[in-house]
Amino acid sequence: TGAGDFQLYEDTGTTAKFFWDASAESLWIGTSSPSAKLHTLVSSGANKLIVQNTAASQQSVLQLNTDSTTPGQCQIYMGKTSAPTNGQVGYDPNSDYLYLYTNNTERRRIDASGNLLVGTTSVDPVSGDVTGTSIKAQGNLQCSRENGVVMSGNRKGDDGVIFEARKDGTTVGSIGTA
Repeated sequence: TGAGDFQLYEDTGTTAKFFWDASAESLWIGTSSPSAKLHTLVSSGANKLIVQNTAASQQSVLQLNTDSTTPGQCQIYMGKTSAPTNGQVGYDPNSDYLYLYTNNTERRRIDASGNLLVGTTSVDPVSGDVTGTSIKAQGNLQCSRENGVVMSGNRKGDDGVIFEARKDGTTVGSIGTA
């Protein structure tokens, strides 16, 4: 090993299970071929990262930071080894939005204004004539869909109001069943 390297071996003393490579500034746990600065590998059982704080009223923090001059995205990937990035949670500091991916496609976004975008990156899918839903932080809901029912509601149980419209807190109309 090189200068500054450090190894701990398993119980038989033949295989390094914990290895610090000083020249690469990498920590390897359970692997001899790391693909990141910290790489843990287990061949059976769960592979967990636990950040725990037992002090009263104190935080446990997993913090992801990027360069402040030309920042890249902060991301957490989830998936199987054949598709490791299918599930993602990330933050884009350039445009200031948080996003969620499933099946390697962006499905949800919360933008810098607090708008929730579902199936779209547009805050105005109706005027923009694109598919998706936007729930704006100030309370506006927009839904746009290609071919098919755009909105539906189902009242279970007894008859009554399904949709109610209000102006300044006062009911001005409704749709329901008798």
